Amino acid sequence: LLTGEPITDEEEMRRAARLLHERYGCAFLIKGGHLDADRPTDILYDGRMYAYTADRIETSNLHGTGCTLSSAIATLLGRGLPLETAAIEAARTLQIGRGNGPLWHFPGKTDDTQ
Repeated sequence: LLTGEPITDEEEMRRAARLLHERYGCAFLIKGGHLDADRPTDILYDGRMYAYTADRIETSNLHGTGCTLSSAIATLLGRGLPLETAAIEAARTLQIGRGNGPLWHFPGKTDDTQ
């Protein structure tokens, strides 16, 4: 929507990240989960291109994939982590109760008993 162009593959994700970075002067994380791939890739661009590829995980923890993720990245940046590390750490998941759960909000802890 921000680019006015469809994004249907990883190369278009890279092009969109570059365009948005040039247009707005800040880093962009383009999520790849919407693409049809067994191993989706997220693209982070801040003047340098980072690609994060992982196996698709079947989970009901889908809440917060945008707003919570960006807040978690900002928090980790505030702790002094580099952007590329903060993006990875912020994407961990946490299983709470039943139904859809949130992303992992407690980097550095391995489970909810700590």
